Amino acid sequence: MTTPPPDDLGSPAPPPNPWTPPDSSADPWAAPPAPPTPPRDQRRAGWFASPPPGASYAQLARTSRHRWWRPIVGTLVVVVAWLLGAGLLMVVLARTASPEAGFDPDTLWPKNPTWALALSLATIAVALPAIWLAAIWVQRRRPGTLSSVAGRLRWRWLARCLGPALVALLIALTVYLALVPGEMRGVLTWNTTWTAFLTTAAVIVLLVPFQAAAEEYLTRGWLVQAAGAYLRTPWVGILLSAVVFAALHLPPNGWTWLAHGSLGVLLAWLTVRTGGLEAAIAYHTVNNLVVLLLEATAGPIDLSTVRAADWRSVVAELVGYAVFAWLVVRSARRHRVASVVAAEERSPRGHPAAA
Repeated sequence: MTTPPPDDLGSPAPPPNPWTPPDSSADPWAAPPAPPTPPRDQRRAGWFASPPPGASYAQLARTSRHRWWRPIVGTLVVVVAWLLGAGLLMVVLARTASPEAGFDPDTLWPKNPTWALALSLATIAVALPAIWLAAIWVQRRRPGTLSSVAGRLRWRWLARCLGPALVALLIALTVYLALVPGEMRGVLTWNTTWTAFLTTAAVIVLLVPFQAAAEEYLTRGWLVQAAGAYLRTPWVGILLSAVVFAALHLPPNGWTWLAHGSLGVLLAWLTVRTGGLEAAIAYHTVNNLVVLLLEATAGPIDLSTVRAADWRSVVAELVGYAVFAWLVVRSARRHRVASVVAAEERSPRGHPAAA
């Protein structure tokens, strides 16, 4: 009996467990072994350094050019470039937008709710080029290593994660409505016009994928790999990214902290487990699209106000998280999705990547 060919997302052999160090007696808190330093002529051959074979997603920043200061300086570059990009975007829009946007000259923020929603999502999305800049300029590695162990975003695997994300979200919504039957009216309320809804929906569909991806590249991408550059264990980066993710959403109470924090831990764990950001981006995008589109049916959306969670919403969300994790891990095993760097990483042109 012949063995069917492996999926192009993985390798014929099952990938090593990213949670187990090569040496079981090694200290998980110790720094990963430094990759071999290439000869001087090879170091001058190209700008980018490649992660060593067998590296997990959390350790993709530990290339031959890694130095202790690069993740720290890179984080500062991300923050500064993000703030500058967001500020520049606000200034440009305030000067070029139509009068109906109603930009306040003091705050540079539009009074029109649709424009305010668009600017809120866009100012988060501009974090993407800031993160890529830090990877290229400071860490001297390909920005694709922030996406996955394959050195790029694996689009087929991302598409496979969209279905489980939608199923998990619908199950969580069903559980929540079962616990709070009176909320059904709030979810299904229509309090707007078709013109206003379609305009808001267009903004949501166009900008949410970039906004969600930017948050994933920052928390599950940059922060997880920054911690992984110093330690063997990925759990420090996982917990750090979860705390930052929850803080970025300005939770107003403990239940909301728990909801965002548990989601942050789950998505970061899935990122390391599957070797890339695809599952996290899929869930984040589907969740934001569904939630914002439902809110748009009730009128203008104000992202500056965060809805406080309670124990019933947290229970419903935890059920959805568990379903999503189970479906993604099951699919990753079936399609043999690689969780570590392959033995030989190749550049987009098909030649071995420069070390």
